[in-house]
Amino acid sequence: MNESNGADQVPYQNPYRKTDTAKFDELKELTENSDKYVAQLTAKGRRKDIKRGIFPKYKNLYEWVLSVQPQCLSDSKYSLPTKIFWILNGITDWTNPLVRCRNCGNPFIGKNVINLYAGYHEYCCPSCAGKSQDINRRKKLNSLARHGVAHPSMLTATTIKRKQTVLKLRGNENWNNCEKAKRTRLSKFGQYAPSDHAEKCKRTKARNGHPENWNNCEKSTQTRL
Repeated sequence: MNESNGADQVPYQNPYRKTDTAKFDELKELTENSDKYVAQLTAKGRRKDIKRGIFPKYKNLYEWVLSVQPQCLSDSKYSLPTKIFWILNGITDWTNPLVRCRNCGNPFIGKNVINLYAGYHEYCCPSCAGKSQDINRRKKLNSLARHGVAHPSMLTATTIKRKQTVLKLRGNENWNNCEKAKRTRLSKFGQYAPSDHAEKCKRTKARNGHPENWNNCEKSTQTRL
């Protein structure tokens, strides 16, 4: 009978720690327990001082960080906190989930961490952030707490302000850019509406258990209000 390999598994070891255990442990301890050290080591104005040897202890550690940093971070555009973040988290390339967008998976190439402790942003752009269920849930909760509605656009004051703005700019509070809508449909479908629009409506109504000529008049009235 084959024995389980669980007990024989080698525990994970940070690849950078293998290069110099003493320096890695020193870096980890100081960055975790000394805010003053982190400020001195990572401040932009201190880097030249470190190189000049004003802080010899930091200089040795600084040079070790540069010597073990991944090749992909050798460019000067990457900050020292970014390099330390990679080292402390054992990141060796851009395939690590810690350096990729949580939505699209694109790596944060060319970007630096927020700070040494927060790491990178969760998402690479507002579009990806907008697709996050967690962020949308938090937005909804915040809006409910502040305004009592799921979205600020549902506020009566917002509706009134929007109508006043449209009335001021267009002379009609119910104005819609119909001409642009027509041009868009013509460019996309070759006519004002897709050829299968009517058939699609019928299929949707049938799927939801409604007759072909059914319209949600009540919802339409509420939307206009």
